[in-house]
Amino acid sequence: MPPSSERLIHKEENSNSLINPIKDIGINICSCPKILIVDDEIGNRKVISNYCNRLNINSEEAINGLEALEKVENFLIKYSCCPNYILILMDSNMPMMNGEESSLKIRSFIKNQGQGMPIIICITANATNYKEDFPNSLTIYDELYYKPLTFGTFKSIVQHYNL
Repeated sequence: MPPSSERLIHKEENSNSLINPIKDIGINICSCPKILIVDDEIGNRKVISNYCNRLNINSEEAINGLEALEKVENFLIKYSCCPNYILILMDSNMPMMNGEESSLKIRSFIKNQGQGMPIIICITANATNYKEDFPNSLTIYDELYYKPLTFGTFKSIVQHYNL
């Protein structure tokens, strides 16, 4: 779903044509995804995707850490208006490649490309892995939240990072 500024508006004055008043005056609107949602559970991805839709934020989904890495590596090929995602919400325990390995590889790739680093937030159901060791996890993640992520918490994350 496009952001509200890109929704087509019905022109009322003697016309049945649809217009986009912002594009009509020559302003280019960015429509690339700002958030990458990475989780092997479809229900978890859909809940956060729904949160993004409610706040008119474009997002994409990845089913594991390997797919997330591939999406980050191909972002500039697919989207020309932005260098990368602003925020990556990363599950920790996934098949193919877990969140920690994926996050480290994403950080390495972006650093080598000279791009701005996205915020990578761990969203995990496995609190025991991080409770005592979270300070060491800050080299991998910027923040840690436990599942289920509520809409209020998601909204505060989005506001904090000015998305």
